[in-house]
Amino acid sequence: MTAGGRNEYGDDSPANRFTDPATGEAYFVIVNKKTGKTKIYNEEWGADKYIGEFDPKTGKIKYNNNWYGGARKEEKAFFNDNKNLIKNQAKKVVIKEKKEEEGIDAITASKEANTLMKDSNLSEVKPSPAVEGTREVGKDTTKRSFVYPETLRQRGNAQDTIQITMVEYVPSGLDDSLGGVGTRGEIDEKLKTDKGIGKHRDAKKRGETVILPIPGGISAENSTDWSENSMTAMEAAKAQFLLTTGQDGAGAAIKGLQDKFDKANMGDLKTAILNAIASTGGSSNALLTRTSGQVFNPNMELLFKGPLIRNFSFDFQFAPRNEKEAKTVLQIIRYFKQGMAPIRSKGKLFLKTPNIFELKYTHKGGEHKGLNRFKECALKSCQVDYTPDGNYSTYEDGIMTSYKMKLSFQELAPIYNDDYGDSKSIPSEIGF
Repeated sequence: MTAGGRNEYGDDSPANRFTDPATGEAYFVIVNKKTGKTKIYNEEWGADKYIGEFDPKTGKIKYNNNWYGGARKEEKAFFNDNKNLIKNQAKKVVIKEKKEEEGIDAITASKEANTLMKDSNLSEVKPSPAVEGTREVGKDTTKRSFVYPETLRQRGNAQDTIQITMVEYVPSGLDDSLGGVGTRGEIDEKLKTDKGIGKHRDAKKRGETVILPIPGGISAENSTDWSENSMTAMEAAKAQFLLTTGQDGAGAAIKGLQDKFDKANMGDLKTAILNAIASTGGSSNALLTRTSGQVFNPNMELLFKGPLIRNFSFDFQFAPRNEKEAKTVLQIIRYFKQGMAPIRSKGKLFLKTPNIFELKYTHKGGEHKGLNRFKECALKSCQVDYTPDGNYSTYEDGIMTSYKMKLSFQELAPIYNDDYGDSKSIPSEIGF
């Protein structure tokens, strides 16, 4: 077995191998952790054969030219034409070991692998600094909570609440998984310190939290997208032709269709219809209706198209009863309106994604098992009615005597089966 040393990534395990499709020969790479120089080996029984070393800085390969056990002519030709294959395989190995052995998240591992292999892409473009005056999560926010009403019974956790926390948006990016899409990472306070195996550089930052009584009219609709689909015998024959090639494919498709006619006891009518369709390219259903007064069975079926993302709306009524509550209400309204706004870059050339929000129902201080959970949400609309009672009324300081705020959220990702956990029995809680 060939494996990298302390300062190298990679080994000859099956997961790290790649092949030359022309010869079927298997190869693997060992990557230097500091320079990115990549040694190429041919997987063989016994001692693996050393092919050469790829330098990502120069893009050149220094081959093993020993007369015995060196790189063959066809191997040099293959690797000279596929240097990107070497680089991509090296990055794959680096990402895998950084995630599994160093505990680094996929986004960071991908960035570090690109840097090591002298390869840059759009995922590595650093966001521009925000324009002056922007309130940035983590930099300008605190960990405080805005609670309304001030008499909300937090002591003893006697009252159920909805808690909404502002979170810095982190793009999901790309990773080396089969799906090709990464994740937005974890909240920074959940990660271990840099002295441990975790790293903070791409963790999301959390801002203030708003705590309010759970409003009325709450609901959650989980939906998936399905649509009707039909396939007649004629369309099935076409599909069979497309899935095969040459005369054998055409013959198999036509024979299959003729067999269907035979089983339907349509006699000589099958020949007339098949000949007419073959010669004119006309509509099979129209021709069949004209000649026999019937149509092909559409074999209609409902087919799954994909998941749908959930939406949530909440209506909150505020009627501040003193100066402290009035200030809190103004802060809460501004918290949402400013938090959902796009962020301009310093040069005003780009717009950064607005902050997102974590929502949570609580019961006796813990998660509310009788109500749904949420994934991270975007705040799509914040509607404030300044005269919900139908007339204009203020206190002496100009603050309205009543406000009504409607918030419309949409989750950033669909709900999947595995989000509910891998319990063998269904637990007594709603989940998502």
